Formats: sequence, C-alpha cells, structure tokens
Amino acid sequence: MAPLEPGPTALLVDPHWVELSRHTSTEPGVAEVAGGTDVTIRNRYNEVTDPLGIRIDLSDSDAPVERSRDLGHRRLDNPNGIAGAGKTIGAYEAVIFVHVMGVMAFLLVHGISVGVSLRLRKERDPQRARALLELSFASVGGTHMFMLVLIITGIVLGFMGGWWGMLWIWASLLLLVGMWAFMYAFGTAYYDEVRRAVGATPFYGKKKRPPMANPDPDRVNELLSSPRPILLSAVGIVGLAILFWLMMFKPF
Repeated sequence: MAPLEPGPTALLVDPHWVELSRHTSTEPGVAEVAGGTDVTIRNRYNEVTDPLGIRIDLSDSDAPVERSRDLGHRRLDNPNGIAGAGKTIGAYEAVIFVHVMGVMAFLLVHGISVGVSLRLRKERDPQRARALLELSFASVGGTHMFMLVLIITGIVLGFMGGWWGMLWIWASLLLLVGMWAFMYAFGTAYYDEVRRAVGATPFYGKKKRPPMANPDPDRVNELLSSPRPILLSAVGIVGLAILFWLMMFKPF
C-alpha cells in the first residue's frame, strides 16, 4: 500500500513518517514537510512511538536515539539519560509547568476545606466548630483562583497541542466543571446551615438568615453527623482520579 500524503494525520498510521524523523534534523523541518505545527508533530510522534518503546528526538540536535525499551528513552549524546537535557523550554512546556503547579496549589489549598469538613463530624463544641469553619472559609478564595488557573491553562494547552479534536479533553473539561457545580450545589447550602447552627454568620444564599444566638445542641449534632462531607470527599477523590487518568493516558 502506498504511503499516505504528507500531513499530521499521516503521522498516526504511516511508518514512513516515523522513519522521516531519523533523517530530518529539527522539529520545524518535519513540521514544514508534514504541514503541521512543531507541537502537533511532537504529540503525534509520541502517540506512534511510545507504545513501541521508541524515543524519537526531534530537537535541534542530529544525535541518534536508542531504540531499546530496556535502555529507556535516552539520547546517545546524553549519558545521564535525562530526556531533553540542555534543551530550551518552549511555550508549550512552560504552560504545562503552570498547569501542574496550579494542580498542586489547588490540592494544597482545597485540602484545608476537606480536612475541616471531616474533622467537623467529630466536633460538637459550637465555639470550636466556628473556628474550624472560619479556617475553611479563608481557603475558599484560593481554591476558586487556582481552579480558574487549571481551566485557563488547560484550554490554552488544548489549542497549543491540537488536542481539541480528541474526546478526552472535552470529557476532562466537562468533568471538572461538573465537579465544581456539584460541590457548590451540595456543599454550600449545607455548610451555611452549619455555620448558622453554631452561631457563625452564613456567607451564601439569597436570603441570609442571622446566626442562632443560642446554638441548639440537637440541631448542631444533627448537622455535623450528616454523611454529606463523606459524599463530597468521595466525589472529589473519584473525580480527580478520572481527570488524572484522562490527562495522562488520553484514552480517546
């Protein structure tokens, strides 16, 4: 069967284009012939070569590459085996760095609210409960900010990498927004009611009712014994696991 005509799509299925990388010294050189961008060329080659245990280096160096799965993805002119050592970080890699740092910051800040929600289930002293709730609320602003960083950088990476033609990135975006909406719908009203019950001022709701002057122990116990914090935590953990799976493995 004759080889496919040049083009980024051909890189997915035609071994002639994998072989081309061994004779073309730079990513721009391959991109010019194939009719795509540097980032798209790199992504398509990785999709073809990674399952085969082959590392195709399309950097500006002419150094050959090792093709053994046992030796790993290591260039012959790089004895330390550090992929990309000495290369200049491009815009795509820089946005990935911001995206990953945003994930770490989000988990760190939002972890405060998660820890507080689980600790509250064992707390019955209204004064201590108020202190925990104030700590949790202080982290809300950072949680929303880093969530926006994740969404914005994810969208930018989708355009830079040419990922919008694949379903996994749409599924990731919808899942992220859906998790956010679920947490708001099932968590906000509940914790506002908890704040009111322990004598703290509610922050949300169209009609902000004043806090209870004398907290009712039975009402406090009823609210804090609710399994809702466990449900919210479980949805968050499962949702994050699915998001990481989609981003790492890009299954469809």
